[in-house]
Amino acid sequence: MSKIDIKQQVTDKIIAHLESNHGEWEKPFFSVGADCNIKSNKPYRGINTLLLAMAGYNSSYWGTYKQWQEIGGNVIKGQKATHIVFFKPIVKEDANGDVTDKFFMMRGYSVFNLEQVEGIAEGKFKEPEAKVSFSDFPVAESLIIDSGIKIKHSNSDRAFYTATEDFIHLPNKENFTATKTSTALEGYYSTAFHELGHATGHPTRLNRKLGNRFGSKPYAGEELIAELTSAMLCAITGVSQSVRLDHVKYLQSWLEVLKEDKNAIFTASAQAQKATDFLTVAEEQEEALTA
Repeated sequence: MSKIDIKQQVTDKIIAHLESNHGEWEKPFFSVGADCNIKSNKPYRGINTLLLAMAGYNSSYWGTYKQWQEIGGNVIKGQKATHIVFFKPIVKEDANGDVTDKFFMMRGYSVFNLEQVEGIAEGKFKEPEAKVSFSDFPVAESLIIDSGIKIKHSNSDRAFYTATEDFIHLPNKENFTATKTSTALEGYYSTAFHELGHATGHPTRLNRKLGNRFGSKPYAGEELIAELTSAMLCAITGVSQSVRLDHVKYLQSWLEVLKEDKNAIFTASAQAQKATDFLTVAEEQEEALTA
């Protein structure tokens, strides 16, 4: 399958997922978990976090058919694979060994979730414990503080980031209410992470400039980046991804962006991963210093 076919296939799948959720105000839109590969034990990144989340499994462990067999497992007959992508770096050299070209080749892979496999000893893979109260999220609080981005709280019901003054405004924590799918505390953190995602685009940070990348929809593209960043940070900190009440507000414009450009979701995922890496590196460096 060619690179173009893979991108179109992925985009079409995401569009179908978004359209199926249209108008459901309380259903999680992007529910991204800390999915990882059973062989490398490394978490999936970028577009793959979204593709695996849409598969709808509770377990965060994934492997190819062969990888499950290597540890004694067997994919249950009739189970359908989840398709992800891998970008392999290609370097071309001339006869003298000088690099003449560098690029990435996209390949498609098929993986299966732990829930689709039999023969694996119970307890071999331990799922992270769910967090249920505000006091259980010190890592989330630490991430927000370590970002160094100024946050102001008030009794207003508005959440936003202003680039001109470089600060985030959030409603007071007690102003967040529970929905059918999330606690008020999950709502607060996912909203805070969404606005942190926006703040990473400031010229003093990642200096994110979308230009015409998203056609006539740069605002929708930026919102998509921020929402994916929120989902990734929720996974890293252990906060369950919640539903923002403005999801439906942006849904139609997101769909227009994706339908116009099959590269858009890959760009948004890559930018969201950069934002996530930027916001978590300070915490990782702090841990290294205190280890």
